[in-house]
Amino acid sequence: MNPNMRFIISRALPLVFLILSSLSHAVFLDEIQVYDGEINEPGEFGLEIHANTTLNGQTSPNFTNQRVSQGGLRLTPEFSYGLTKTVELGFYLPTNYTPEYGYDSAGYKARIKWLPIQSSNTQPWAFGGNFEYSVLNTGMEYPRKGAQFRGIAAWKNDQWSLAFNPVIDAGRSDGQNSD
Repeated sequence: MNPNMRFIISRALPLVFLILSSLSHAVFLDEIQVYDGEINEPGEFGLEIHANTTLNGQTSPNFTNQRVSQGGLRLTPEFSYGLTKTVELGFYLPTNYTPEYGYDSAGYKARIKWLPIQSSNTQPWAFGGNFEYSVLNTGMEYPRKGAQFRGIAAWKNDQWSLAFNPVIDAGRSDGQNSD
C-alpha cells in the first residue's frame, strides 16, 4: 500500500468519523452490533459483552418514563451457541444506566443467526442474516416488543475485515402498557 493511502486510512478516516459522530445525537438506547461473518462452531458457547455510552445524546423524553441517552451507559451480555455449521442461537440481557433512573434491566432479546456462505482460505466473502425478537421493559423503547432482520455481508483478508449490516426493524406491540 502506498504511504499516502496508508496515511489517509490510518489518520484522516478516523478523524472524519470522530467529527461526524460529534455532530450527531444518539437517541436509541441499545448496544452497537456489527455482524462480521463469524459464527460459533457447532456445540460451541460464546459470551460477548457489549458496552457503550453516550457523550452527547437525547436530554428530554419522547414518551412517559423514557430513559434518555444523555450520560447513559449500556452493558449487554450476549450469550451464543453454535447449533449447526450455519446456524447460531443468541440471547441478550441488555442493561441500562441513566442519571435519572439509575441502573435498569432493559428486558431481553433472542436471535437466530444464519450464515450459509462463510469465508474461507479460498474465498473472502460471507453472507447471511440475523433474526431478532425483543421484549423490552417500560421506558426503554416504544413500542416495547420488536422484530428485526439484519443482513450480513462481510469480506476479509489477512489485513482487513469489512462488514455491511442493513437493518429492517418492526415494532410488534401497541405501546408501553401492552404485554
